[in-house]
Amino acid sequence: TCLNYHGRGTLAGLITPPRLLRMLETTAHENNIPVQREVAPGVITETGYIQVELDGIPCASLSIPCRYTHSPAEVASLRDLADCIRLLTALANMSPEQFPIEPETGATQEARP
Repeated sequence: TCLNYHGRGTLAGLITPPRLLRMLETTAHENNIPVQREVAPGVITETGYIQVELDGIPCASLSIPCRYTHSPAEVASLRDLADCIRLLTALANMSPEQFPIEPETGATQEARP
């Protein structure tokens, strides 16, 4: 991952639908949780595939900045870990009306051929 810094907050990456990204960043701001945007060229997670299922499933990806990933010496900020937990908790406690989970174009339950 490029351009992320330890101790500056959870990473918000992926090509997130604008209203979902705004909701995530607003929730973080309202809860005094620092968030930075992630630039990760060549990196993709399962959320990249979930986004294109059916008519599109809105997804956001949260990451914790770390160094030496997948090694015995992986390093991360405990503050970033705690802040990520706080953000996920705030998001999980939102009512369905507050959480924009429906695709912006409208979803169908029919599978693609």
